[in-house]
Amino acid sequence: QHSIFIPKTGKVQWHCFGEQKSSSSRLAPAQRHSHSACRVRDVLYIFGGLSATSTTYNDLWALDLNTHIWLRPTANGSYPSPK
Repeated sequence: QHSIFIPKTGKVQWHCFGEQKSSSSRLAPAQRHSHSACRVRDVLYIFGGLSATSTTYNDLWALDLNTHIWLRPTANGSYPSPK
């Protein structure tokens, strides 16, 4: 999976993180573009986006920038429509 993050230097860099395995399956968002992203301290949050085949997403993911581990945060309320 390719992800963008901003290290403490403030520079934007692209990195390719290998597949992450959990006991049941790979835990990482599908490849996408046109998503929203926001960095809060050492966590990068992404929401929505489009796949190469125009599948729309309305999922929320968090990347721990220290460990490079993806998480699915629990959110309250309803998700917005796919973006």
